[in-house]
Amino acid sequence: MGKDQVVNRILGEPSITTKVGLTHSMKNLVWRDNIDIGRVFPQSFDISDPLSEEFKDFKEDFKFTFIVSFLNMADQSPVSFT
Repeated sequence: MGKDQVVNRILGEPSITTKVGLTHSMKNLVWRDNIDIGRVFPQSFDISDPLSEEFKDFKEDFKFTFIVSFLNMADQSPVSFT
């Protein structure tokens, strides 16, 4: 690592990692330090394996987010259905 490079580190995590590695490390942090991961790290998924539970979780979250966004858009629409 060069003197001009800046990195963030997780206490107790010995290595610099990929984004997927960071996702796994942060999700495992709850077991080591009893931290609510949702308060310190944005929601993320490892979707490298389409058969994994995490990939299924991603698809469900995507659908839910789409529906909520669609309903918010419809609620703000100037068209009245009443």
